Amino acid sequence: MPLKPQTKGDMPLAGFIGMLGCFPYGVSGVDTDFLKRYHTLGSDGAGNPMCIDIEESGRIFMVDHDDAFRSRRLVASSVPQLAEALLLIHTQPREHFRRLFEAIDPDACGDDSFLPCEVATQIEET
Repeated sequence: MPLKPQTKGDMPLAGFIGMLGCFPYGVSGVDTDFLKRYHTLGSDGAGNPMCIDIEESGRIFMVDHDDAFRSRRLVASSVPQLAEALLLIHTQPREHFRRLFEAIDPDACGDDSFLPCEVATQIEET
């Protein structure tokens, strides 16, 4: 799962949206006040930003651009837990990811959580 860094330093989600050109004629229909809570870490390469939610104790979410950034999927409960998850992805067999990640971040192991679903998709594709 390659993640693409977007810029150096802190980038509020509203800046990320402008950089992508998702809304070239403005952000009508997008609650820009709601977006202030997110700071972008990178993206999934398909236009969905991975963000830290500063109003939820730094939890990390993949925010869906197709839904005008209204829906999101939990990636990790914190930056340290995300770092541990990335270490697992790169050092352990993918088949063991969910079990190992659940011990690190049980909140991010729900049925619709981003990393377990992404890793399961990678297993199915091999």
